[in-house]
Amino acid sequence: MSVVNSFIHKMAHLLSALLNIKGLVALSALLILLWGDIRGEALTRWDSNWINAIQLLAPAREVKSPIAFIEVDEEAIAGLARDPLSSELLPLLYPEGQLNENQPLISLLMPEPIREQASYAEQRLMETNPSAFDAYSAVQTRLERGEILVGLTQRGVSSFPEQAYPVAEPKWFEGAVSGLLARAPEFLAKPGLALALWLDERMALSAPTRAVNPRLQGAGYRALDSRQLLWLQESQYHPGLVLSLYTRYLATSMEVPEEPRVLFNKGYGIEMAHRWLPISSNSGFLPAQIPGAVFTAYSLDVALAAAPVEPIWIIAASANQAQQVSQSFLALQSHQYLFSPYWAGLFQGVMVLLLAIYVLYLQPMLRQSMAVTLLAFMVSALLVFQIVWQLSFHQLLPVPLLVQWFVPAALLMMLWKQRKKHITQLQWAYHNRSYELAQLSYQQGNLDYALSTLRDCKTTESVLALMYDIAVQQERKRNYQQAATTYDLLVQRKPKYKDAKKRAEALHNVAQPAPTAVDFSATHSLVMPSQEFSNPVLGRYEIVRELGRGAMGIVYQGIDPKIARKVAIKTLSYREFDHDQLERIKERFFREAEAAGRLNHPNIVTIFDVSEEDDLAFIAMDFVEGVSLDRCVSESSLLAVQDVYEVVASVADALYYAHQQNIVHRDIKPANILYDQHNGQIKVADFGIARIVDDSKTKTGDMLGSPVYMSPEQLKGTKVSGASDIYSLGVTLYQLLTGSLPYNGDSIANLAYQILNKKYKSVREVRPDLSAGVVRIVNKAMHKDPAKRYDNAAAMADALRGLCSREFGKKAS
Repeated sequence: MSVVNSFIHKMAHLLSALLNIKGLVALSALLILLWGDIRGEALTRWDSNWINAIQLLAPAREVKSPIAFIEVDEEAIAGLARDPLSSELLPLLYPEGQLNENQPLISLLMPEPIREQASYAEQRLMETNPSAFDAYSAVQTRLERGEILVGLTQRGVSSFPEQAYPVAEPKWFEGAVSGLLARAPEFLAKPGLALALWLDERMALSAPTRAVNPRLQGAGYRALDSRQLLWLQESQYHPGLVLSLYTRYLATSMEVPEEPRVLFNKGYGIEMAHRWLPISSNSGFLPAQIPGAVFTAYSLDVALAAAPVEPIWIIAASANQAQQVSQSFLALQSHQYLFSPYWAGLFQGVMVLLLAIYVLYLQPMLRQSMAVTLLAFMVSALLVFQIVWQLSFHQLLPVPLLVQWFVPAALLMMLWKQRKKHITQLQWAYHNRSYELAQLSYQQGNLDYALSTLRDCKTTESVLALMYDIAVQQERKRNYQQAATTYDLLVQRKPKYKDAKKRAEALHNVAQPAPTAVDFSATHSLVMPSQEFSNPVLGRYEIVRELGRGAMGIVYQGIDPKIARKVAIKTLSYREFDHDQLERIKERFFREAEAAGRLNHPNIVTIFDVSEEDDLAFIAMDFVEGVSLDRCVSESSLLAVQDVYEVVASVADALYYAHQQNIVHRDIKPANILYDQHNGQIKVADFGIARIVDDSKTKTGDMLGSPVYMSPEQLKGTKVSGASDIYSLGVTLYQLLTGSLPYNGDSIANLAYQILNKKYKSVREVRPDLSAGVVRIVNKAMHKDPAKRYDNAAAMADALRGLCSREFGKKAS
C-alpha cells in the first residue's frame, strides 16, 4: 500500500506541475517537438493569408494561360459517367471524329470515373450505330494514352475509398530514439556513416515500386486538393490531377516520352527531362497568386459550336474547382509556387527547443519591460526572416507556427512570473516571520518549537546556521537522538554543510534508548569521551571536564560563556533516588544554595547560580584552583605543620563568619576544604547539609554528614550549633597532623559508640614531634561537652595562629 500511495502522490504532484502555467507551456512545446504541426484549420488559414501577403511583395509575372474552361451542368457530368455513348459531352471528348496528334489535353472533373467496359445492350447499340462505336473507341484510346484525364472530386474519392492517400511527411523526432538505439552498434563502429544513414532515414520518403505513370491507373486521379501532387498507397506513388495534367502537357509540348521520377537530391523534387520541380516532403506545394484570368471560360453550346483553340480543356461543373486546378497548373508551369524544404521539420524542432529554453528559463530572469522589448524584437526578427527567405528561395518555413506558439507562451510566462513574484513575496514574508519566531524561541531555550518553525522556512545560510546551532544545543543538553535527527534534516537541505553529516553519524552510534540519552548518576559522567560531540551544557554553563565525585553527584569544571569565567558545577542526579525521597533530597540540595548564597567570605566558596533540568539539579560556584585536603591525609602526603595551622585557622575564620549568619556547616572534613598550595588560598565548600539556625524553627533533624567527623551531639540527633563544626574541625586538624583518624570502627554503631564513650589517642602519641600546644588545641576542640569547647571558631583560629607564631616565629604571620 505504501508503494501505491507513493506512486499516487508522485503522479498527483506531476499532474499539479503540468496544470500550472509553466507546465502547460512546457507541455505544448513537447507536443510540437513530438508531433509537429498540431494546429487547427483556423491557424492554417492564418498561415496561408500571411504567406499570400508576403507574396504580394514579389514582382508579378504575367503568364499566358493555355487552359480553356468548359462549364457544364452536373447532370451532364453524371450522364457521362453513367452512359458515355449517349452523353452530350462525347463530341467534346473526340471533337474531330478521329485520332491525331493535335487533339487537346482534356481534364474531366467528375464525381465518379467513366466506365471502361460497355454493357451487352451498349455493345448491340454499337453494332447498329458504327459511328457511335467509333467515337466510344476513340475516347477509350485517348483515355489509355493519357489525353483524357479523369479527376475525381471529393464526392468521387468518398465513393471510391480505394484511392490513394497523401504522402506522409517524415518526422524528425518521431522514432528518432528508437532509430538511434537500433543503430547503436554501427555508431560505435563507424559513427560518421551511422549518423548519415540515420539522417537519411529521418528525411527519406517511402521508396516507390515504380515511377509515376502519367497514364490513367485505377479509377481516376485525385482532384480534391490541387496542391497535393503525389499520393501514396501500397508503397506506390500516384500522381494527382494537377501533376498528371502538367507532365502530360510537358511531354506533349516538348515531345518527351519519359515519365517523371520522384527524387531526393538535397531536397524532394520531381524530375522530368531537364525540368526539376522541388516539392515539399509531403509532396505538396503552395501556388502563388498569378494575376489575371487563369483560363478562358466557354459554355457547352459555344464549345460544341466551335472548339476552343487552347491546348488544354478543363470540363467541370464547378468554376471554383477548375480555377484551383488551373492556378496550380500555371504555378508549376511558371515555377511560381512555394514549398517546404526537407529540413523544415528539423528547423521547427530546433527553433521550438531554443524558444522553449528562452521562454521557460531565460525570460523569467529578465525584467518585465526587458522581456516585452525582447519579445517584440524576436517576433519581428522571425517575421522578417520568413519574408526574406520566402522571397529569396520560395521556401516555406514554419515561422508562423513558431510565432503563434511563441507569443502566447511568452505572455503566459510573463503572467506566471508576475504570479510567482507575488507568491514569492508572500513566501519570503512568511519565511522571515517564521525565522524571527524560530530565532526568538531559540534564544528563549525552546529548541523544539524553534526547530518546528524552521521546517517551513526556505533553505538559506541563516536558516542552516540556526538549525546547526539548535542541533549543537540539543547535543549539549544530552538530547543526542534529537540532535542526530536535526543534523539529518540539515544534511537533507545541504549535504555538505559544515560537519553536520559527521556529527549525525557519530550521534546515531550512541546507543541510548531514552531521549535524555545519558545516565547522570554518580557513576556516569556528562563529559563524553568522543571528540565528535560538543561539550554538554547545564543551563548556560558549558561542561569542560570532571573534577570529582561524591555521594550526591559529580562535580565538573565549567565555564560561563557570557563572561568567560571558570566555575565549578555540582550536580545532583534525580535518578539516584526513589520518587518518595526525591523531594526531600532536592530540598536538602537547594538548601546548600540558600545557605551558601547568604555567605560572602574569602574562605567560603561563592555560589553564582542554582537551577535544575528534567533529570538533575546543579549549583554553579566559584572554581578554586588546587585540591581538596582529603589528598593530604596520608602519612606520605601530609602538609607541613605550619601549613596545617594556617589552613585550619583560615577554615575556622570561615566557620566563625558562617556561624555569625546562623549557618552551621554540619559536614566539615578534609574533602570539603579546597587548598591551593601555590597561593595558599583556602575555600570551604559543600554547605549542602547545612541547616539554617533560626529562633522560630528549632528542631532536631536527621543524622547528616560524615559519621567519623561528627560531634557527639550530632550523633545523638540533638540540636546542633557552631560547636559541632568546631568538633569536626578538631577531627580534621587531628587527621591533617597525624594522617590517621581519632576513632575507627567497623560499623556506624561501633564508631558512634567510640565517639560518645571512648577517649582517642593524643596526637603526640601518634606523632611525637608535635608540640604540647597543639595537643591542647585538639583536645579542646574535640571535647565531648560542647560547652567546654572553644566559645567560637574565631577563638580556635586565634589559638592556632598564636601557636604557629610561637613555634615558627615571623614565618607564621
